[in-house]
Amino acid sequence: MSSDAKDAGDGSAVLKVTVPHAGVYTLWARTMARNSDEDSFWLRVNGERRIRWNEIPRGRGWRWSAVHDADRANQIAQFQ
Repeated sequence: MSSDAKDAGDGSAVLKVTVPHAGVYTLWARTMARNSDEDSFWLRVNGERRIRWNEIPRGRGWRWSAVHDADRANQIAQFQ
């Protein structure tokens, strides 16, 4: 477990991804948020500031959604 996961607390995960070319990327996540108590999480890419994604689309089934930044007017989050 990396130090990032230890600092994040319960329910944390560390994923390592290698991209083939430098550029600007949008992350997508497969989520299930049944209610407003389950519709958010934090993420961080390459040690940059943490992104708070709130109001994940709700429903009882899994769905793909682009990660949004709640602290930046809920814009789609993009990363270099």
